[in-house]
Amino acid sequence: MNNKLKNTTYSVLPKVSVLMPVYNAELYLDKTIQSILNQSLTDFEFLIIDDKSTDSSIDIIRKYNDPRIKLFKNEINLGYVKSLNYLIDKAQGKYIARQDNDDISAKERLFIQYNFLENNESVLLCGSNYNVFGIRSLNSNVPIKDKQIKAFMLFNNPICHPTVMVRKSVFSTFCSEKYDNSLCPSEDYALWFEISKHGKIVNLKHRLLQYRIHDNNTSHLKKNIQIDAANLIRKNIFKYYINHDLKKDEINLINLLFEEGYNIQEYQLKNMNNLFNLIIKQNKIYNKLDNYNLLKIIVIFWTRLTLKNSNLTLQKKIKYLFNLKFI
Repeated sequence: MNNKLKNTTYSVLPKVSVLMPVYNAELYLDKTIQSILNQSLTDFEFLIIDDKSTDSSIDIIRKYNDPRIKLFKNEINLGYVKSLNYLIDKAQGKYIARQDNDDISAKERLFIQYNFLENNESVLLCGSNYNVFGIRSLNSNVPIKDKQIKAFMLFNNPICHPTVMVRKSVFSTFCSEKYDNSLCPSEDYALWFEISKHGKIVNLKHRLLQYRIHDNNTSHLKKNIQIDAANLIRKNIFKYYINHDLKKDEINLINLLFEEGYNIQEYQLKNMNNLFNLIIKQNKIYNKLDNYNLLKIIVIFWTRLTLKNSNLTLQKKIKYLFNLKFI
């Protein structure tokens, strides 16, 4: 990897290092870069690494004459995880912010997250809510508080990767191995879990990112690989937080929670009820997760599952919805 632009010399280190791997992003790159350069917080460095793009991405980056940009270029395509880990080692800021090459950060994003972390020393990482746009649109409703996030983490990734700002010290103190490339494209889920063992992680209510959905999203192209990696991470999370070895049928049930358009069957509802009971029982024994927030998240999932079942009569839906057999 060669640094293609002269490094900016700071008399005082920048407050924030914004890290952005780039690969064939010419369609979206201009607006993404501009969203960072136009931030209301101006004391940052913008570390961009081109991962052997075959389009005009590198030319788009080079046209910006801004000393905050530091451009690196991979000699071969390494993938965004290895590129990210390289940039983490190069970052000089007290905080590291993630940016994907096709998303748009709100103008106040860095300012809001920087000030939040400065005023909340026990928080190691913060994400935020976001707006989805592109081939579909929605507004996120992520878990906000640390206790909610850790309970939600049993089931799925609670934090949107490109919304994150994290303390740089995390990588020298707790997570020296940074992102695990073998778990790509769920490497962020694994890292949040590791960080959660050592301190608080939160999401801010503010919508600080426009998250672009298109046909070339990694989560779209590598959906099955992402699910397999997430399942490995869930097994580790279950073992750590409630000392339970997840079985294959239990993993399949959890995946149904996030399967769009799936018509869950009545026997699966009964099996899910048993799994939720087991989770609640184990947590009472080991007491690593906040019981109130765990129950709250389980009830939300249970409600969604019950309403998904179009084969049940309305009477049975009401029965399942309001006659929960939770411990």
